[in-house]
Amino acid sequence: MKNSKKIINDFSKQILRGSLTDTIVLERLREQYGWTDSIVSFSEKLRRGSFSYREAVEFASVLGYNIVWRKQKRRR
Repeated sequence: MKNSKKIINDFSKQILRGSLTDTIVLERLREQYGWTDSIVSFSEKLRRGSFSYREAVEFASVLGYNIVWRKQKRRR
């Protein structure tokens, strides 16, 4: 699975774990970050995994998460 698809699957799992719906998440994104996507557009972005980095950070934020950059351990 591509990394972007894995990330979007993780977002979807977090929505379900938080007992949220796409509509509730989108409402929070609209209130907190001024998103203007329709629910159809948002659902399609989620399905395709076509969020920009900024959108992914905002999405994670409304789910109560931060995206953290951590240096990988050296591979031998």
